[in-house]
Amino acid sequence: MLNRGIDTNELGSAGALGFWTRKVYLTGFADGSITAVIRPGDRSGRTTRGWLPEKTDVAVRFIDVQGHTPPGVNQDDPRWVNPTFLPDDGTTIRITECLIKTIGELTEEDLRGCSPDCATPELVRYHLGVVYNMELPDVDQVITISIEDGVATNRGNPIILL
Repeated sequence: MLNRGIDTNELGSAGALGFWTRKVYLTGFADGSITAVIRPGDRSGRTTRGWLPEKTDVAVRFIDVQGHTPPGVNQDDPRWVNPTFLPDDGTTIRITECLIKTIGELTEEDLRGCSPDCATPELVRYHLGVVYNMELPDVDQVITISIEDGVATNRGNPIILL
């Protein structure tokens, strides 16, 4: 059975088969209009946090209220605030292919189908900077993970996780 948990040690750690995304994107997953989601770094290695292997079904969980992690604080510290999630709607995807590029190498074609806040490399840089609270120059890598929608009908369009 697919792990649909929200514990940070389940979905948030290396090798966990799932990813979280903000609730603003829920409709885009449901209607198939979002065909790309952005993630920083090269997450292609099995021991990498956020690893999502090819040919694998992945649970998608939608964040209701964003958590907060102060710099240098671990999960045992009371200042660590975990996110809260919407009820699980069963959204599942199948990863079909992974591709790593730098932000500077991204093309309009790579970003076709992204949410409007990630339609250009500059918007990708800004979006990731806001979401992950980090600066990202053109040489920083992002991962493109092509997926098929497994639950909500997506009419066969690939979804790309960058």
